Amino acid sequence: YFQNVAWHYEFGQPTDEQKKAFEDSMIEALQVTSDAANRLDLLTSRVGADAKLRIKLEEMQIWFKTRDYTSINTPYWFAHAAHSVSLLPDDHEYFTVGNKVRGQKAGAKDEKARLRGKVFDECTSGALATDERTKLTANLLAGRTLVRSSDIDDIDDGVDLLDNQVIAESPNTYHGFLATLAKAYGRYNGGELDITETILEGMGSHQYVQADATVVSRLLAADLYFRILTEVAKGDTAKIAEAYEKAYVPLIDNDDDPRFKQVLFTRWAESVGDDVDPMSLPPTVRMGIGEQLTGMSGGLAQAAAATPRPAIPAEVQGWEAKIAEANTLLDRAVLFNTTLTGDEMEPGPLLARGLFNLG
Repeated sequence: YFQNVAWHYEFGQPTDEQKKAFEDSMIEALQVTSDAANRLDLLTSRVGADAKLRIKLEEMQIWFKTRDYTSINTPYWFAHAAHSVSLLPDDHEYFTVGNKVRGQKAGAKDEKARLRGKVFDECTSGALATDERTKLTANLLAGRTLVRSSDIDDIDDGVDLLDNQVIAESPNTYHGFLATLAKAYGRYNGGELDITETILEGMGSHQYVQADATVVSRLLAADLYFRILTEVAKGDTAKIAEAYEKAYVPLIDNDDDPRFKQVLFTRWAESVGDDVDPMSLPPTVRMGIGEQLTGMSGGLAQAAAATPRPAIPAEVQGWEAKIAEANTLLDRAVLFNTTLTGDEMEPGPLLARGLFNLG
């Protein structure tokens, strides 16, 4: 499912573990590419002042490769790393501790502005903007960066860039797909939630999504929709329930692809905390959690039953822990399934699933 970690971090619903792994790797990538760019600049200056060195490097076929690394390769990966780091939360230690990379500004606001400026410059004024191998991707990255700004003019410029230089040029590829997601975020960031909702509700008919043999692109669009709506909800349980209904429930109720259920039911069962009132969630979500927990508890119970009580005292604790975990999951499964059987307003199929899960 998670084919591109950067897309998933920017638009999707990564777990805390996934977030940390990505954030750590992107900070390291920024450090490495920033250092590489500085060293290449020094080398370029030295070669420019030393004709003999340049001739020697050209004879060894090294200088031509170095020029490509200087103008294309290093700026490309630096820009991607800088964009990803600019997405980190304001309270991340990259901003609070500082001194991670050369030229870093103090505080999240100024450093994010610096990084976004670097990304925009690399993508719009250097070789990345003119080389046919990178031009489309560079425009996409520049647009993705601009729509994350706190300046409304930057946001509007980003949406225009995505519309005119990416979506218009390559509407049916992953470039056009990602540009549409970024545009939707830009509209939200610019205070136009109604336009965002219209864009994201129509992503199921996007040609790239239609041609995607996996469920990745469709889920990514739904994840962004849910992410935005839960930000707007600010903890309001009714609005969070509405976010589930708008973003995810159509994938379960209106689509025959079982992979949506597999991914979403597992995610919900693992992410919805014990402190969440089941009745605050939509019926389809409760059904999915109940079904997933029923299967998980049954699997653990069967595994424990198939294993005799250990004769070695040191192993008894682990065996008992598995049984206790199975019982805990079963109790939680019963809790969610019972909410379906006890509500006369629930649709018949959901009531039937709840009863089936209860056995």
